[in-house]
Amino acid sequence: MKQVSVFAENKKGAIKEIFDLIAEAGVGVIASVTYDSAEFGMLRLIVTEPERAALVLSENGYLARITPVLGVRISDENGSLAKMLGILRDMNIDIEYSYLSFDRETSLPVMVFSCDAMDEVEESLTQRGMTVS
Repeated sequence: MKQVSVFAENKKGAIKEIFDLIAEAGVGVIASVTYDSAEFGMLRLIVTEPERAALVLSENGYLARITPVLGVRISDENGSLAKMLGILRDMNIDIEYSYLSFDRETSLPVMVFSCDAMDEVEESLTQRGMTVS
């Protein structure tokens, strides 16, 4: 799965402008999370067309990059996220960051995350019957 990371000045209206540019390009937003600091913020986005979104944002002065992440569909039951995180802990995997989204087709939660050894993690989770994208 590809994620678009966008760096933006921490000012009023910046997030709206980013989402306007993405919408005008005909790109759908599936998930987003925002992090901020005193001067700059970062948006992490899962979109329908990451290359197009990154290009449009770059053309409009934003620093945008595409990075790989994993998305793991999780059952909508108490403890399912903890179970999946336990598997990652047992594999000694360091999660750099994570956020939740949902699968539009199944309406199930999806944990989006970045980690070390992504290919190994994807293979291991798939072998355990989890749906990874």
